[in-house]
Amino acid sequence: MQIFGDYLYIYNASNYGFLGQIVDGNLVEVLSERNLELSSSHFDSSELLFYIRRSNDLYLLNIPDAQLTNVQLQIGDDYSIMTMLSTGSSVLVVCYADDKPNYAYIIDKSALNDAVLPCE
Repeated sequence: MQIFGDYLYIYNASNYGFLGQIVDGNLVEVLSERNLELSSSHFDSSELLFYIRRSNDLYLLNIPDAQLTNVQLQIGDDYSIMTMLSTGSSVLVVCYADDKPNYAYIIDKSALNDAVLPCE
């Protein structure tokens, strides 16, 4: 469990992630998905990066604006996100597919909407 201002993130042993916001003393669901993970490593505390493992979906949460933005990465055939690490301005994306080599890319966080990960 991690707390960021009015936001709470929980990841349980059943691989479910929950992101909630405390509003007027109540916990309100913002996002809840199987394999919803918070990118690990150092990140800017005003903007959090979440991703759905084994998919191409990621979410940027701008805490001051309470804005959640969904981004679908363009990833090569049969590949999806294995893990992501982030810093204030860059994101490391590791992609995988069954019986194929893994690929890793470093992307500027501001360019995630336009990123193409060919995995070839």
